[in-house]
Amino acid sequence: QYEVTVKKEVLSQYQVKMAADYVFTFTTGGLVCDADYLKVSITRDAEPAVVTNKDFFNCVRDNCADDIDGATPGNQHSYLAEAMDLTNVLLVGYDYTWADTDPDDIVTHNVTNQPAIIITANNKNGQAIYNVIATPQVGTENIGAVANKVNITNFICENPWPAVNTWPWIDDLALNPNSNCTKPGCVNINTDFQFMYCRDAGAEGTGDDLPPLANPPTILGKSGDLLKEFLFVVP
Repeated sequence: QYEVTVKKEVLSQYQVKMAADYVFTFTTGGLVCDADYLKVSITRDAEPAVVTNKDFFNCVRDNCADDIDGATPGNQHSYLAEAMDLTNVLLVGYDYTWADTDPDDIVTHNVTNQPAIIITANNKNGQAIYNVIATPQVGTENIGAVANKVNITNFICENPWPAVNTWPWIDDLALNPNSNCTKPGCVNINTDFQFMYCRDAGAEGTGDDLPPLANPPTILGKSGDLLKEFLFVVP
């Protein structure tokens, strides 16, 4: 059992104090939810899996650099969901269910009732969301469900800007150090917009492709009614 005291000096929205301290108690239940969060790991090339809730495809061929299954037609990535406790220990005795929100049918999946699923990109641009929930199996002592989701973007382009390993360009300093304002003394504001374009003109090679933009750009901070200005130039 716990006791909480709200001191009378606390002011209301009208700047009025209470006549006396407000005291109340509450009692916690005896059941403890072991599951703290649902970890999702994505494998999208020969590199180790990455814990993230974002994925993207820019290629749909059998020989894409990020394809994990060369024997299956198309470009595949794998997702693994794992129910974890507060100390990052994997919990057993959970059932996993995946459900997609994919109105444009940009990807397909192999199963929906396993912790690991395979996602294959369709030859379409767009966005989809894959939700996953882990629920305690009947007969176990586990209590409480945990959920997560993966945001998927298809941007089918052999030569995107920025490059695949830094795509897309996002105005968020925590995710993109090149989004900081460059004028001395300026105040940086994250606007969180994303910017990308496809350089590829269609022919093999890059000779006919659009040029890349200089990165980082020239960025001015807040000025009057303008929150931020960006100048991307062609080198």
